[in-house]
Amino acid sequence: MDSVVFWGIEFRSVTHMEWFQTSIEFFVTTILLFMLMGILVKIGQAEPELLFIPVVFWVVLIFFHGLASFAAYIITKGGAINGPAWSVDCIWFNALVAGVYIVFCLITARYWKKLKVKTGP
Repeated sequence: MDSVVFWGIEFRSVTHMEWFQTSIEFFVTTILLFMLMGILVKIGQAEPELLFIPVVFWVVLIFFHGLASFAAYIITKGGAINGPAWSVDCIWFNALVAGVYIVFCLITARYWKKLKVKTGP
């Protein structure tokens, strides 16, 4: 099994590196989308409900990363077996990313509630 180095990080396989790259791309894209929506809401060009567009993406990403983490747990028998496509790294990485997206959803909900209080019902 050949390892691959990307951004100074050593990956077990190209598959792991590609999943990492895709995850980072989705992460950056949804954060930029949230920031754009937040700016539009802040300057009064959009309603606070617009902030839930990134939340929809985050919920989908939570599902996929949670599913990948669960599948990795099952396939690797709790991290005991490592292979070219599945490893213990899949478990913690995907669980961590899903956790980050959950935190973003909670922060957005809190921010939205604060905006709704300011703007009224």
